[in-house]
Amino acid sequence: MTDRSGVMKVFQRIEVWVLLVLAAGATAFVFITSRDGDERGPVVANAEPAKPDARLEVRGGTLVRDFGNARLDLKVHLTNKRASKLLLINPAVRLLNAKGTEVPAFVLPVEPPPELPPHTTADVLLRFWLEKDDLAGKLTLEVDGESAEVKTSAPYDLGKLKNDEPQRLQVPGWSH
Repeated sequence: MTDRSGVMKVFQRIEVWVLLVLAAGATAFVFITSRDGDERGPVVANAEPAKPDARLEVRGGTLVRDFGNARLDLKVHLTNKRASKLLLINPAVRLLNAKGTEVPAFVLPVEPPPELPPHTTADVLLRFWLEKDDLAGKLTLEVDGESAEVKTSAPYDLGKLKNDEPQRLQVPGWSH
């Protein structure tokens, strides 16, 4: 025979109800803000059958300063010439700084990695996490064997950019 009176007495305590309400509120807050807080739009847009003459093209970018670092969002037009899907993560996608060092991708743990279906051409959004040193020289995007210039070798002063204020970039180039 089980004793249910101990379980029932737990729910008679006000502290338990307060904790349950707080946990439910926190859960609702996370789900509501995760949907509204990301304005970047779809990761892959306007996918169409691949064209044989399609080339990697960086069509634009946005830089958002986060104190001493910055998030770089690149709008890229690319083609997956493979017979399988192309995961748009390392090693297929890399951003290299002037020293040849790879700039890390900006990844949110709750998002699956973006992918491009086989034999398609599309506009994709790629995100990277830049250190101040990465902005001192050239940046080159490499995607599945192709490369495109993202930033010229002219230094970019992150200090001139306001914190958390998106700055549209002229690619390649970048001037204030």
